[in-house]
Amino acid sequence: MKHVHWITAEPYNWPVLIYVGTWAQFRAYLRRSEWKVDMGEGRFDGGFHAALYNPRLGNASVVWLPIDPRETMQGVRALSHELLHAAFSILRTVKVPIGYRNQEALAYLHEGLNRLAHRELNA
Repeated sequence: MKHVHWITAEPYNWPVLIYVGTWAQFRAYLRRSEWKVDMGEGRFDGGFHAALYNPRLGNASVVWLPIDPRETMQGVRALSHELLHAAFSILRTVKVPIGYRNQEALAYLHEGLNRLAHRELNA
């Protein structure tokens, strides 16, 4: 099973890492990646999202999933849930207001992230 999956949220050119595996594997990957970040001891059951910023690398989102979303509905739900957090982070950072009157920006971005994630996971 491939653990590391990268997609890019368009039109924001925002990289999103989707990591499927144990928390320890995810944490080790981020520590040795060019991000050099330690997520600490996780106490998460279904998934995790964090927005990252590095002056040299820019913005990114990282999503950790303990369950492969291709295998269970729980995994599919966790992926969608964490990608919604990513969509909120992206829109907040690029200064797109989130609210009832402009909910389409969030809906389309979330839909696009899910589409790209499933395409990448099934590649």
